[in-house]
Amino acid sequence: MLIPRAFAPGRDAYMQQRADHAVSGYAYLGLDGAWHAAGRMGMLGQSTDTPQDQAENARRPNEHLETYPSDTLLVAVACHI
Repeated sequence: MLIPRAFAPGRDAYMQQRADHAVSGYAYLGLDGAWHAAGRMGMLGQSTDTPQDQAENARRPNEHLETYPSDTLLVAVACHI
């Protein structure tokens, strides 16, 4: 039986990874006005981020969202360079 690579670490690790990426994007602006990103954006959309940076950046928005008041208005913006 062929098991997709995404499932290789096990069900719990896969489910955590999916939960971490539920609210993800390249970067976000926190309520404190701080810009949070996995790396630094360069020419033609190239970034300095590493796989570890990407994993950390996937978890961080969820952690911040859990601390926001329930009436916080969230806005998603797609901005391409």
